[in-house]
This record gives sequence, structure tokens and C-alpha cells, in this order.
Amino acid sequence: MFDWTRQNHLTQNPKRSANTGPETDRSGTKEGYYMYIEASRPRAPGDKARLLSPLFNVTSVKGPKGSGRVPYCVSFYYHMKGKHIGTLNVLLRVRSIAYVDSVAWSKSGHQGPDWKKALFDISPSGPFQIMFEGIRGPSFEGDIAIDDVSITKGKCKQDSSVASTVLIGGSAKLHPLLFVSWTTFALLCFLLYR
Repeated sequence: MFDWTRQNHLTQNPKRSANTGPETDRSGTKEGYYMYIEASRPRAPGDKARLLSPLFNVTSVKGPKGSGRVPYCVSFYYHMKGKHIGTLNVLLRVRSIAYVDSVAWSKSGHQGPDWKKALFDISPSGPFQIMFEGIRGPSFEGDIAIDDVSITKGKCKQDSSVASTVLIGGSAKLHPLLFVSWTTFALLCFLLYR
């Protein structure tokens, strides 16, 4: 197990591996931060890095007619450039008697040089967390990055300009207490795991 790293263009290691990882954050600014995993030594194939969101307590909320579950939209950008890219998993962790993790989204291998958007719906049965799991591929050209993570109440909006959209649905309504900006998410993860 190893850690995700918060960085931007200005804090990148000048000796970092070529042909992998983003040059800037998703918006293209040198000052913007993102989270990434470094695939160079001492990492070994199959090593995992996990980044866990805060706990969302949804026990008192009711879903749409006929449903006890409320849908949420998970949205983020990912960057997976390199010939040795492993896997990026997004897991839904639901708390009941014990924690139950299930893969909600997954992508493996080289995905090109650009940031891509992913969004998908979840309908957790109780309090939940979202976990980003980066798995190191066969060698060092396998950096994976994520940026602009949000979790909003309601189904994901369809975005026809995004080729990597999965499980698209109806309209999403922003609930101010459930929206997690990437900065807040990263800061909370940093504080929990330092």
C-alpha cells in the first residue's frame, strides 16, 4: 500500500518519468492541484494506493417514490497516460454492521494524453464513502491522476460531449451539504492519513 500525492505543475519533480502523468491539472493551469500515484521505484506491480472520502450519513433521507434509496452522482476527471498504466478503481464503501466495498467504476490501461471525465450514479443503502484505488501496472510509465471530484445528490446529468460517461441518467440537484469540492476532499483525506 502507498499514498496518493497532491501536486501541481509547479511542484512536479523535474526528474519525473517522461511519457506518463499529466503536465497540469484538468483546467490546464500550472497552479491547479490534482492527486496522482507515482509508478516509479520503489513501487512494484500490483501495489495499491487508496484515497478515501469523508463519510456521508444518509440514513435519514428517503429516495424517489417506491424507493428507500437516494441516488447520488459521482463525477471526476482522470488521467491515465503511459504504456504501463495499471487500473483505476472507484469503490463504494457502505457502512452497515461492517464496511462493504464494491467496485462502482473501473478503467485499465493507457487512455491517451488528455484528462477524461467519468460520472456514474450510486444508490447506497446506508452511510457511504467513495474510495479511489490506483493499482500500479507492470512498470514505471504508469502514473494515474484524478481531479475535480464531486458527489452530488440526484442522478448524473447526461453530457453528450463526454465519451467516457457511464450510467448516465436524469437531472442532478445539488445539495450544499453533500457537494464535495476536490480541495475539501483532498484536505480531509490529507488530515485523516497524515
